[in-house]
Amino acid sequence: EEVKSLFQKYPGLRSDMPSMRSVGYRQSLEYLKGDVEKKDCIHKIIFATRQLAKRQMTWMRSMEDLNLFDCISDNLSNEVIAFVKNKIV
Repeated sequence: EEVKSLFQKYPGLRSDMPSMRSVGYRQSLEYLKGDVEKKDCIHKIIFATRQLAKRQMTWMRSMEDLNLFDCISDNLSNEVIAFVKNKIV
């Protein structure tokens, strides 16, 4: 819906524009233009998301003193609070 709305508002949008570099935008625009089928669009978005996640993980691994938290942990809030308290003291 978001990309469809943008495409309607700005009919000159092209997939090579910097504004369309976000994951899902370029792929959705291809679908809306009829260049790819919906299932292929979904697969392309999933693939692009995985590529982005891999690049982010590579970048984060290069950071010193990086602390990762499991975002689906039932105890996430307590873990983060304990970490922050430990850093403050």
